Amino acid sequence: MIKTIGDEALFTVDDPTEGALLALELVERAEADEQFPDVRVGLAHGPVLARLGDVFGSTVNIAARLTSVARPARVLVDADLAELLDHDEFRLRRTRRVSVKGYEHLEPWSLKRQRER
Repeated sequence: MIKTIGDEALFTVDDPTEGALLALELVERAEADEQFPDVRVGLAHGPVLARLGDVFGSTVNIAARLTSVARPARVLVDADLAELLDHDEFRLRRTRRVSVKGYEHLEPWSLKRQRER
């Protein structure tokens, strides 16, 4: 966990699969608790600049933009992460491109567990 900003949380992981599993677990736990608000997650893969306990860079920005366009109880990932994840373990579906601050043609992918078919 890097930090919280209001009701948002920023985290990093070294392994893309572990990041995807963590994101799905967050959504699932929130859905199981009727008193907890819906969770939206945006994940991106790539380098970050770590300074003074925080992280910076386009990867962080893309994750934030994906979070902002995610629907409640959904996980969106960037194309780089979608390419790295095992399609036997995860169900990935490309969604329509979006235009957000700094990224005119961001390509989100919806992430779910494979068993949710």
